[in-house]
Amino acid sequence: MTTKEIIANANKMVKFLKNNRFNFSALGNYNYKSLPICIIDCVFSLNSTYQSTINVVKKYSDLGVDDGTVSNFINYVDSLGTGERKFEILADKDHLGNRQKLALLLKARICYYLAVGFRGLGIDTLDDFKKASPVEIECLIISLKGLGNAAKNYMFMLTGDQHRVKVDTHITKFVADSCGCDNLTDEEYQNLFKEAVKILKKEYSTLDERGLDHIVWDKYSRKPKNRKSSTVTVMV
Repeated sequence: MTTKEIIANANKMVKFLKNNRFNFSALGNYNYKSLPICIIDCVFSLNSTYQSTINVVKKYSDLGVDDGTVSNFINYVDSLGTGERKFEILADKDHLGNRQKLALLLKARICYYLAVGFRGLGIDTLDDFKKASPVEIECLIISLKGLGNAAKNYMFMLTGDQHRVKVDTHITKFVADSCGCDNLTDEEYQNLFKEAVKILKKEYSTLDERGLDHIVWDKYSRKPKNRKSSTVTVMV
């Protein structure tokens, strides 16, 4: 997509947002202080619902074992058992309480692998993550089975990056509805949101890409009470 096309389509997105009364106060809440909790939220949010993800985050928090470091998370999981058994235990109802899988692997297992990968990069805390090489982190995340661009971007969003969007089904549907574009690259989706934010900042000075992502998510994740309430005005 050319720069001219990005600008034109971003303007369509902005018009669509305004015509369909998106809630610009729904900017999301990204206040985690723990890197393991960021990992858990990131992995369990993939191909799942918001409530299911929050339930897992709460279950882990309620265990009372989190100190914000991946080394402690790894040690905790290792204490549960040996080999594959520890991942089964981590996923059971007394721990994370979720046996969802990605690419045939338990999400609990992927969380462990991601934590081990971070430790290998010298990342133990949220502050370490923010100081580390983004390129190395991105390469690590997309190298893990079951993870991709959505996980990569969302991990950065959860840890404080305000200039990314998580390209999931809500984001792709919004872009298709608003400007008729689909099957774009991750970079093209990111650029469309960056340009849309530039335009919207004239009215919403504190808006950023992460905030706009949440505004879109807030609208598209709501279950319509009836067919009429689910209707949006499509402009291409």
